[in-house]
Amino acid sequence: ANRTHSPYPLSMLRSPLLFLIAIAALLPPSAIGGVGSGPGFTASIQAHLTRTPAWRSFLSRHGGWATTWNERTRTPQRAYGPAVPLPVFDPADETSGEKAIRSFLATEREALGLDPDQLRLRRFQRIGHIFYVSFVQTHRGREVLHSEVELRVHERGSVMALGVVYYPDIVVSVIPVLAMAGARDIARNHLGGDTQVSISPGDDRTFVLPVEDDGERRYRLVYRF
Repeated sequence: ANRTHSPYPLSMLRSPLLFLIAIAALLPPSAIGGVGSGPGFTASIQAHLTRTPAWRSFLSRHGGWATTWNERTRTPQRAYGPAVPLPVFDPADETSGEKAIRSFLATEREALGLDPDQLRLRRFQRIGHIFYVSFVQTHRGREVLHSEVELRVHERGSVMALGVVYYPDIVVSVIPVLAMAGARDIARNHLGGDTQVSISPGDDRTFVLPVEDDGERRYRLVYRF
C-alpha cells in the first residue's frame, strides 16, 4: 500500500491472520528492527559491543576500525578503517569479486555476526573506483525485510567500509496459513475499504518481517504488496 504509517496498534500483529498481511510499509518506524531505528545509541552498550572478543580480534588483525553498532541486532551497523585486502579480487569479473567478498565475510563471520551462507547478492555496482556490494539476509529461502550487509570495496581489492544488519535468532514458520488473495482483501478492509488506496498485485512470495513488540523481537511471515 502507498502509505508510510499505520493507524493501527502493534497489538494487531499478534493476530494469527493479520501477521501474514504485508503491512511492513504501514508500521511505525519504531516497530521495525532495522538501520536507524530506535531512540538512539547508548554509550554503555556501544562500549560493550566494541569490547567483545570477536570484535577485538577483528581490530587486532585489521587495525583501528571505528564502528557504530546496531543495538538491536548487535551487529556493526557502520564501520570503517584501514583497508582490508582481499586475497583474490578481479574488478572485471563480478563472479570472482563476489566470491572474494564472501570469503572475507566467512572469515569474519563471528565479528560481523552473520552467516554468509544465508546471504543473497542484491547489488554489485561500480561507481568510479569503488564497488558498492550489498546482500540481503534470507531465512529458509525467504528474504528478511530490513536486513542488509553492505561493503565498500576499492577497485584494487580492499574492503574500506561495511555495514551489517543481520538477525541471528529467527524462529518462524515459513508455511503461510493465508493465501495471497485473502491477505490482500484483509489489508484493504483494514484500510477502511477505500477503493482509492492503491494495493499492488504483488506475487505469492512471502517474506520474514522482524518486529519489536514491548522490547521483544518477534518475526512474522508476511506478503508484500
